[in-house]
Amino acid sequence: MKKTAALMLCILMIFSMAACSGSQTQTQTEPVTTEAPASTKDPVEEHLDLIPFVKDGEIYFDIRVTDAIKNFSVKVDGKTVDEAGKCVPFTKDSQITFEGEGDADKSVSVYIVFGLKEDNFYRFNASISQGIDADHAMTRLPKLVSDVLGGNSKILIVITEKPADWDHSLSDKLNDFLSKYVSE
Repeated sequence: MKKTAALMLCILMIFSMAACSGSQTQTQTEPVTTEAPASTKDPVEEHLDLIPFVKDGEIYFDIRVTDAIKNFSVKVDGKTVDEAGKCVPFTKDSQITFEGEGDADKSVSVYIVFGLKEDNFYRFNASISQGIDADHAMTRLPKLVSDVLGGNSKILIVITEKPADWDHSLSDKLNDFLSKYVSE
């Protein structure tokens, strides 16, 4: 009889321990509601965007040309782009023209980063042209740019006399991306 009572007591202790551990598990797995910080952009989109400072339908120009091409200017649909770097609206039919006198003894580099938005994500590509003779650049630039106008959501165009001379304050992801392709 004592053995049966001891066995029953052991079985009851096992069940009570299992019940206690079950209730602890239940309280640990209850859903916790947290609020995400408010953001104007989708966090996934923001994380993957190389040029987040450019809106869809815009081209950002970062022009750093002073000596290689004299009187250099860029026009989009007849409007002059400021040399300081500026976002300008564009369409696939936009007319982009380049004016100036290129020095045959100097060169420029052109970095074009273009993104196509598909299903709320961007797919980026780039066209990197380093060491273009400045006098040939004037005929080559329209072709380089016109090739990326159609079918892309946003574009960055850097035209510089020195390799790796773009505005590094724009985006760390852009800096990392271009640094892989640009030699100094």
